[in-house]
Amino acid sequence: PWEAIKFDLMYSIDNGLTWMPIARNVSNVTGTSYNWVVPPPTEPNECLVKVIGYDASGMEVGEDISDTPFTIVKYRIIDLGTIGGAEGMAYNINDSRQVVGWAGTSMGSHAFLWGEQDGIIDLGALEGGYSFANSINEQGQIAGYSFYTPESSETHAILWTPEGGMRDIGTLGNTTEANDINDLGVVVGQYQIESPLTNGGFLWTEGNGMQNLGTFGGRSYIKAINNNGQVVGNRDNRAILWTEAGGVVELGGDLSYAEDINEFGQVVGGAWGTNYRAFLWREDSGMLNLGTLPGCESVSYCRSFAYGINDLGQVVGESN
Repeated sequence: PWEAIKFDLMYSIDNGLTWMPIARNVSNVTGTSYNWVVPPPTEPNECLVKVIGYDASGMEVGEDISDTPFTIVKYRIIDLGTIGGAEGMAYNINDSRQVVGWAGTSMGSHAFLWGEQDGIIDLGALEGGYSFANSINEQGQIAGYSFYTPESSETHAILWTPEGGMRDIGTLGNTTEANDINDLGVVVGQYQIESPLTNGGFLWTEGNGMQNLGTFGGRSYIKAINNNGQVVGNRDNRAILWTEAGGVVELGGDLSYAEDINEFGQVVGGAWGTNYRAFLWREDSGMLNLGTLPGCESVSYCRSFAYGINDLGQVVGESN
């Protein structure tokens, strides 16, 4: 009600049978977040939130309750383990909560797949003995790279599938790395030729193999692809968006890097202003500065960078 000037915020984990306070006597509940500690059960699924309004005399003048019960998920950190070595790193996760990355073995680093039922699985490597998994799609297909022979530093792009295991999908230079795979099984990545020094991008499909996207007129790196075939990366330190129909579009910024793209064509990464700032790019509005965490300006090198975006427009990254 319009006469409400103070509010109590309450929550329930038993569908409204009992209520516990979140905050009391607050003057503004719009655009403000509140944190509270939920007692057991671990993930209650009959949760409600209630707001009670009071007028200037302290009389209750109205209340509002969640339309339907919701579940509070308690997050936890899971040690994914290694495959015989001392360290590892996770790079990507799909909607089935399958995780990929690399983990130490007794012979070096290998790409891994982790699942809740099977735990961590060694995906093997090419003859060079080292491999790294960078991306997994909803079909459980994995893209990455592996050293080709023990005698050289040459790397080849690899594709791992549940049906066929690890495949060498080729190289276009001295090093070739697959960085992303979409749900159609299309793989993108980058290659480097040492002499003359050349950096370019590639796109691989089952039917056509490895397609050289070229350098786009400069030194280029490809980072991600969505299910619409839109590809992002950077050319000569400028963020780019590539499509087969439209070619290359620069997204803005004198020194910018695109890291990810969602199904709506929204792109995130980092761009240089006074210092690096995370950005969100949309076709209708261009590049938006996402700012930094509070207090960042008090440090000598205040920066932020965005690494991923989902289809809800939620962005993850880092900031001082």
